[in-house]
Amino acid sequence: MNVMRISRGVLGRSAAALGAVMLLAPAANAGLKYQSNVVQSGPGSASFILLKAGKLAFKASSAPGKGGVEVQLSLSKIDCPPDNDNGVTGKCGPSASPVTGHVLELGISFAGLDLDGVAGIEYDITKGKTAFQFNGKNKIPGTALGALVSLVFDQPLGIGIVKLREPGSNPTDCNTTPLAPGNGCTDGDAYAIAGIVVGNDPSVDCAGDDTQCSTTAVCSGNPGICVPEQCTVDADCDEGGGTGTGECGGDGECCDPDLDPGCAAEV
Repeated sequence: MNVMRISRGVLGRSAAALGAVMLLAPAANAGLKYQSNVVQSGPGSASFILLKAGKLAFKASSAPGKGGVEVQLSLSKIDCPPDNDNGVTGKCGPSASPVTGHVLELGISFAGLDLDGVAGIEYDITKGKTAFQFNGKNKIPGTALGALVSLVFDQPLGIGIVKLREPGSNPTDCNTTPLAPGNGCTDGDAYAIAGIVVGNDPSVDCAGDDTQCSTTAVCSGNPGICVPEQCTVDADCDEGGGTGTGECGGDGECCDPDLDPGCAAEV
């Protein structure tokens, strides 16, 4: 969890929940910044592939009209055959018909609250590059997130889990912040996350013991590595972590309802 200080930061649970948190305080240090790589998520959608890691940045701002923060998403070389521009690898989204309505799902920690999936910011993909729908650019001001940015004033804001998703079932839900549970903005398949690609250590393995893996994974191969447990029905998910979850996800792999609220609804 990375922390920065902003003057008019991003989001709160609701005005009723947080109350009047507008406090008179000096302007925040506009130099404070959170930045992360954006990498392919797995398991997830195989329709959109990042051929190159991108960058996601949140930077505090004291400039009028910026809403206290600027958000920048820099991605290029996204591949989505057969919808690449002129069939060129890494050029997802032809100029004449860009891929639209994708969602940057944002989680935060603020005022003692950990809020996963609190906002969904829509973006489009043209010739492999991303641009926010708000202004057609790869950078937006905090004002694009709505009036609730005013609920945070010169206080620490932690940037939590960030996912890039395909369009949800009801994109108009993205216009509301904070997002309600079960919303139609962030229920599309996730294909990228803010994070890193972790290396491999051949000296560490699960030695054929499923209990050393999570409840959604089983130990496979020699040396053993934890891999997602495959399934077609819920009953197949009885081995992961030695117990299984009893929940089969829509992607044919076992999922955990405690970690993924949409898990039980995926099949």
